[in-house]
Amino acid sequence: MSNNRARVRMRRRSAGVTLVELIIAMVIIAAALGGLVAAFSTGNRASADPLILQQKVAIAESLMGEILLRPYALNTTFPTPNVRDTFVDVRDFNDYGKGLSGIRDAKNNPIAGLESYNVLVSVPMADDIQKLRADTPNLKITITVTYKMDAKPEDAFVLTGWRTPP
Repeated sequence: MSNNRARVRMRRRSAGVTLVELIIAMVIIAAALGGLVAAFSTGNRASADPLILQQKVAIAESLMGEILLRPYALNTTFPTPNVRDTFVDVRDFNDYGKGLSGIRDAKNNPIAGLESYNVLVSVPMADDIQKLRADTPNLKITITVTYKMDAKPEDAFVLTGWRTPP
């Protein structure tokens, strides 16, 4: 009979969890959750980078398309600096974006949502024209798009295109 009582007492003790065991389990779970939160927050920060790169590519390609639609011929008119509406030929885009902050439309109005990006266009002038062939001067167009949070200069997106005479 005393043997049966001892068995019943043992079952009752082993049926529950002690307070120490519960606290240890909570500490282990908290540490695991802390590690998961840290991993997810790092992943979320890094997931914005592809979006920024895609925006840089879209800005550069859009501007390159606009530049390549302009005539190759050298025009003697003097356009208003940084107002693309007044640009007549490809070379007018040289140094476009210098001194500007944010992306602008053709009339030099800021575009909402693109204030953090900057663009700089380089088109060689008459003395700097590179030639792929001795008799054909070709214009090398370089568009550099940066983001204000870029950590290093290598983070800039650079798009290069060529404009040949007709």
